[in-house]
Amino acid sequence: MNMKFEFMTSDQSFNVEFDSVIVMENREFPYYEGIYEVTPDVLEQKLETKQKIMREDVVVKAIPYSETTNNAGGKTVYIGMLEKEI
Repeated sequence: MNMKFEFMTSDQSFNVEFDSVIVMENREFPYYEGIYEVTPDVLEQKLETKQKIMREDVVVKAIPYSETTNNAGGKTVYIGMLEKEI
């Protein structure tokens, strides 16, 4: 990869920083148009992002969790579903 920069001033300085470089191999990729937020589930979920440009980060939400007291004096824990869904 070659890059050339030319600045037309002699009394200024410029700081240039690159976080990352993506080499596209002379191909154009479509933007990902799917969801960017997902909640874990017991079944596999797949976001079709292969060879697509992402516009933002994917957010994986926390696994739903709740607890309540039970008749035995302990706690009942619900993982993966909210208590009100039962």
